[in-house]
Amino acid sequence: MNIKLGFLGHSGFVVDHPDFRLVFDWYQDPAGVLLEQDRRPIVYFASHTHHDHWNDGLLQPHPGREVHRILDRGCAARVTAAGADGCANLCYVHDDTVLELRLGAEMLRVECFPSTDEGVAFVVYVAGLTLYHAGDLNCWDWQDEEGPAMRRRYREILAQIRERLGTRRLDLAMVPLDSRLGETALDGCLELVRQLRPCIIVPMHLNGGKELPASLEKHMGSQAATRVLTFTEPGRTARIEF
Repeated sequence: MNIKLGFLGHSGFVVDHPDFRLVFDWYQDPAGVLLEQDRRPIVYFASHTHHDHWNDGLLQPHPGREVHRILDRGCAARVTAAGADGCANLCYVHDDTVLELRLGAEMLRVECFPSTDEGVAFVVYVAGLTLYHAGDLNCWDWQDEEGPAMRRRYREILAQIRERLGTRRLDLAMVPLDSRLGETALDGCLELVRQLRPCIIVPMHLNGGKELPASLEKHMGSQAATRVLTFTEPGRTARIEF
C-alpha cells in the first residue's frame, strides 16, 4: 500500500490515496497543497473548533465530487456562522462515536476518542490502513498542580484506544509535540509510542519547536519499532509504503 502524506501546517495533513483524499484539521495551507483538484472522493475531518484546527473552506461545495465532512459536534456553531447548516454529507461526532461510510469503492470506519483539551481524537480505518490524528489529545503537563491528573487522564485515554485497537497497530499517528511545554514536551509522544506502538509517528502542533522531532527520535533510540517522520515546513510531502 502506497500513500502520499502532505503537510498543510500546524496540525493539518492530507492523506492521498489513489482512490480518495483525507484532510485532517485544515487551518492554513500557505503552500497550496489543497489546490490540487481531481475527482477522487474527499473527507474533511475537524477535531475541534480552536482557530488553529479549523478553516471554513472545508464547507465549500465541490461540484461533481463526493465530499464528506466529519466534524466534532462543537463545530456546529462555526458551521452555522458560515451559513452552511445545509451542507451535504456532514456528520457531527463526539468522543465515543463510531461511524462507517462508503468512500468510492472503499469502506471508511471512524472511531472517536476523548481529548485532554477540546473535541475528539480520530482513529480511521480505510483501505487496510489504520490512521490516527490526535487533534489536541496530548499530555498537557504544564508542570503545575494539575500535571499529575493530566498524566493519568492521558494514559487512560491511550489505554482506551489500545483496547479498541486489539492486535492492530497504528500505521500512521499524527501527534502533538508542543514546544510551549518545555521539559515535558516529549512526554505525550513517548507515552503514545510506549502504549500504541505506531509504525510511523508524525509530530505536529510544534509551535516553533522545529528541533523537537529530532529530539524525540533521539530519546526513542535507534532500536525503536516506531519511525519518526518530520515535517516542519508547510507543503512538504512524503511517499509512504506499508
